[in-house]
Amino acid sequence: MLMPTGSGKSLCYQIPALAREGMGIVISPLISLMGDQVQKLHGLGVRAHFLNSSLKKSDEEEITQAILDGEVGLLYMSPERFCKPAILSLLKKVKISLIAVDEVHCLSVWGHDFRPDYRHMCLHLKNFDQVPKMALTATAGPETQSDIIKALGLKKAQVFKTPLSRPYLQLTMRERRLKDYDDLIKEVRARKDKAGIIYAQTRKECNAIYRLLKKELKIPMGIYHGGLAMKSREAAQDKFIKGKYSLMVATLAFGMGIDKRNVRFVFHYGMPKNCENYYQETGRAGRDREASECILWYHGRDIVIHKLLARKGRGKRHPQYAMEVRKIERMASLCRGPFCRERVIINLLGEHGENCGQCDNCLSTPDIIRQTFENDFMGVLRLLIYFKGKVGIDKFIKVLQGIIDQNARQKGLFNIEYFGIWSDHKKNEVYHRFYLMEQLSLIKFVDRSITLGPQALDWVLHNQKEKAQAPALL
Repeated sequence: MLMPTGSGKSLCYQIPALAREGMGIVISPLISLMGDQVQKLHGLGVRAHFLNSSLKKSDEEEITQAILDGEVGLLYMSPERFCKPAILSLLKKVKISLIAVDEVHCLSVWGHDFRPDYRHMCLHLKNFDQVPKMALTATAGPETQSDIIKALGLKKAQVFKTPLSRPYLQLTMRERRLKDYDDLIKEVRARKDKAGIIYAQTRKECNAIYRLLKKELKIPMGIYHGGLAMKSREAAQDKFIKGKYSLMVATLAFGMGIDKRNVRFVFHYGMPKNCENYYQETGRAGRDREASECILWYHGRDIVIHKLLARKGRGKRHPQYAMEVRKIERMASLCRGPFCRERVIINLLGEHGENCGQCDNCLSTPDIIRQTFENDFMGVLRLLIYFKGKVGIDKFIKVLQGIIDQNARQKGLFNIEYFGIWSDHKKNEVYHRFYLMEQLSLIKFVDRSITLGPQALDWVLHNQKEKAQAPALL
C-alpha cells in the first residue's frame, strides 16, 4: 500500500486487524514512537501494546501473559524483536488476525533506507503463510515495489496507491557555495514563528547549523542525530512534537513516523542521496494539507560524497553500487534540471505527473529553455526508434557523440540522420541529458541498455502534430 506521509496509512491496518478475530501484529522500525502510538490507541479504547528494548523485564512478562490470555488487540514490535526465537514461539500459540509491515521500503535493497533486519524478518514470515499480510510505505519506486512483493512472498498481491501529487507543497532548489549559510539563515528568520525541520547530510554539518542558528536567531530549537544519546534524541523529539521547540535541526535519522501536522517548512542543507529520500522527507511538511514550503540547497560536493559512501565496502562493479550511483545522478539532475520538480519526482516513482505550477522551475524557468531541451530530445528518441526501442548505453553514446568506430563503419551508422547530434557534449553531460529524459518518462534504463519510456511515443506523435500545424514561414 503506497500512501503519502500523513494520509492515514495506520488506519489501513488497524481497522482490519481489530475487525478480524485474533491479535494484529505491526512490525515497524520506529521504536522511539511506539509508546506514543500505543498511548493514542489506549485513548480510543484499543487494547494495544508494544514489545521493545525500552521495557522492563516485569512489564514484558505482563504483556506476554496478556497476549496468551487473548487480551491484546494490536501488538507493535521491531523486525529484530519479531525474529527472536522466544517471540516466534509465543506468536505460534495465539491466533493472529493480520501482520502489517510498516515502512516496508526498508526491506528492499532497491529502497532508499535498506535495513538487513527487514530482510531477515522475511524468512520467519514464511511460518505464518495462512495469516493475511499487508505492506505499507509512503515511497517506493517500481523496482522497490517488485522487490518487496517478492521478498515477502505475497502471492497475487494487490497494490493500492493514492495519488503522489502534493499540491500543498512548494518545492524550490538552489545551488549554494560551501559553508555559506546566509540564505538558510534568511529563510529561517522569515519563518521563525512557524514549525520547521532542517536536514543536514552529516552530523558535523548538523552541529554547525544548530550552533549557528541558536546564536543568530535565538528561537526554541532542538538537535537530533545518531551521535547523541538516545535520551537526548527522545527528549528533543518529544519537545518538537509538543510544540516546545519550533525548529528541529537533524540528520536523516529524524522524522520517520513523526505525527506533527503543522510543520510549515522542511529545508535540506545538502542534496539527499536519492529522490525517494527527498520525497519522504519533504512529506513531513504540511501533513494538515495546508500550504508549506520545501527548499533544498545543493553543491557539487554532495554528489561526490554520496558516491564515495556508496562505494564504501564495495567495488565499482558491485551491482548495488551501480544502482545507488544511478539514483544519486537522478537526484542531481532533479536539482539542476529545468522541468517541474513535482512532475519529475512522480515520474521517477513510477506514475505520470503533471506540472504543479508552483515550484521554482514552473514559476521562473523560461519556456525557451525547456523548449530547447525538448527539441534536442526529439532527435534522441528518433535514434532510439531506429534501434527498435532498445540499445546498449555505450553504443548509443558513441552514436550520439558521432564516434566512428569499427561497429559504426560496418553497420553504416554514420549515415543515420541524427548521428552525432551530441558531438559537442562530453560523456558526463550526455548522462545528465539522459537523466533529464528519464525525468519526463521518455527513456528508461534497463541494466546496461536504454529503452523507450512510457511517454516516448506520445511525445514524438505530439511534436509531429505540432510541427505539422505550425504556420509556414513566408
